[in-house]
Amino acid sequence: MEALNTVIENITRILPEDSCQLWFSLGGEPFRLLHSKGGEAESPPLGIPSETEGAIEERSDGEVLETWFTYPNRGCLVFRRFRPVSLTELDRSRLFITVYPYYAELMIERQQYIMLKMAESTRAITSILELDDLLMQILNNAMAVIPSTDMGVLWMYDEKLGALTARTSVGQLSEGTRLMRMRIGEGIIGMTYQDGKPRLYTNQQDILKDSASISEQNMAYLMGSYNFTNTRSIISVPIAVEGQTECVLIVYQNGAYPLLTEYDLKLLLGFADQVSIAITNARLFQNVSRQNRTLVKRDEIHATLMKLTLQNKGADFIVSELGRMIGLPIVFVDLLEAEYYPKRQRWRNRFQIDELEKRFGSIRSPLYDTLESDGGKQLHYVYPIVAMNACLGFLLVELQTELTTIGQLVLEQGSAVLALEMVRKQSLSDFYYKKTNELFNELLLQKDAGILRKKGEELGLQDGQLLTVVILELASVTDMQLMNIQVHRLVGTAKRKLGHRAPVVFGFRNKVTLLMELPASGAPGDALEACRRMIQEWGKAGGSALRGGAGSGYVGLTAVAKSYNEADKALSYMASKHRTGLLSYSEIGINRLFIHQPEEELHTFIYEVFGPLRSQEGSRLEETLLAYMACNRAAGQTAERLHIHINTLYQRLRKIEELLGLSFDEPEHMLKLQLACYLRS
Repeated sequence: MEALNTVIENITRILPEDSCQLWFSLGGEPFRLLHSKGGEAESPPLGIPSETEGAIEERSDGEVLETWFTYPNRGCLVFRRFRPVSLTELDRSRLFITVYPYYAELMIERQQYIMLKMAESTRAITSILELDDLLMQILNNAMAVIPSTDMGVLWMYDEKLGALTARTSVGQLSEGTRLMRMRIGEGIIGMTYQDGKPRLYTNQQDILKDSASISEQNMAYLMGSYNFTNTRSIISVPIAVEGQTECVLIVYQNGAYPLLTEYDLKLLLGFADQVSIAITNARLFQNVSRQNRTLVKRDEIHATLMKLTLQNKGADFIVSELGRMIGLPIVFVDLLEAEYYPKRQRWRNRFQIDELEKRFGSIRSPLYDTLESDGGKQLHYVYPIVAMNACLGFLLVELQTELTTIGQLVLEQGSAVLALEMVRKQSLSDFYYKKTNELFNELLLQKDAGILRKKGEELGLQDGQLLTVVILELASVTDMQLMNIQVHRLVGTAKRKLGHRAPVVFGFRNKVTLLMELPASGAPGDALEACRRMIQEWGKAGGSALRGGAGSGYVGLTAVAKSYNEADKALSYMASKHRTGLLSYSEIGINRLFIHQPEEELHTFIYEVFGPLRSQEGSRLEETLLAYMACNRAAGQTAERLHIHINTLYQRLRKIEELLGLSFDEPEHMLKLQLACYLRS
């Protein structure tokens, strides 16, 4: 080294002692002998350099006199003389300045070495795909540019464990370190992760203080992995990935005195940034690879399912294929037909479709839920099949953990294929409903007994049965496609809820017609109550507003038309009142007289009675007439209700008779007044 030769020549001229040595150390490296004159080389200096840059101090043991010069970055020059004669102030300054070119050249070489190692790490980031190998190389380079370090460990947070674990290390560490689980805030490592601040320790008391929070188990692993009794300084730096601390890089230095400096801390922070870039790149590569695999898998899934669709295999086969693709137990619950696919008995034994519809019939997006069965609680993934904002059914997948991305992709593709399959079946059902509606209308219009029996047999009916008709109407659906889906759901629900009691069920436009068998007693109560429960559960499951009318029960096919007309009248009455629910024809009572009367005509009739009363004395006479009729013409009770004297009541009643030209003693006049009051209320 040219600078070293020049320095030695200058020192010889400055200090012409017969016996002297010149030792130099940089950054905590071992002392190297630069110059020796006279006598054999002694052991290198073992003292601790001053931490103050530019410091000059003399040390002597009686036989040897040493002058210590301190340069930046822990550079240290020791001039040793075997004649204990102190240097003059001038000689000290000259010696300090003379050695500086050598120090500067060493610093340049070191910076070049650091840049080389940084460049190696940078190249490794772009060339090494295996993350663990890349992290090991970065850590090795970091240790190489900080030669005073003895050991380094990279800790990474594990979300599943909720703790930091040793990902890679350099130095003599036993497997015990791999077993350590450092909680957030535990020890130096956990504290660095928690607050994201770098730390430099050059005092054993500070090291012990911040290590006091380490658990007994982790401390046992740590002390069994490495001898930390000679640890003099530690650097711990956080590693942030996309703004979030995820790792901690920590290095240890052993020896007689602390050697790690703020400069080393800055160097380590530089390598920490490289680790951050390496992790980010690895994740980006993983994401790209995963997305590529997902796209390839999506194409495979799409091709497989489209093949099944073209082969017209049916829902049972499609669902079985979905189960094979995701490798999990799966079932499709068809709400239109109230059926399970695949049609296996174990699903029927575990879950009731009614309960599943009540729980999931209104969902519009996938969700996780825990279902209870005989075997206990089981996590399921529920994927609805939605069309026109109506849930046609849903896929149920048994899980132990959350569904994988590929599994979700399979269900996404499979749901579209199942939706197509259901639309195809719906088209067939529409055709069946149309034919059934035509056949039913022919039954209603037929008078010939022989042809009537034949039409009944085509509908699956026998003459002589006790039958009633129920008509259900979707009250608020205007969109034709949504209406069609809702009608199909309602038909399926009716078949499931009513079973054999409704041998004929079909939909047409916004209505569903049910021809129901009644018990021999002729009481339709149980059958109608079952319909009412079905309507209530339909509303709770998210179905559209529903109202219905039921006819009376009659024996024989010839009376079906009569029951149908009664059901239609009951439904018309419910519609005129804008009510939902089910009403039987017998429950209409006197209102059946007004069902098909124009609303304007009814208002005219009411006005003929109450109009003259209002024009004379406001609402007083109207109120009196309503109270009189409500009290069944009991004068005393009416006067008490109106809080008037009974003579005042009689005066008002005579006034009403005069204005209306009627008499309360005339039966026909009384009927008119009673009807007007009834309609008025």
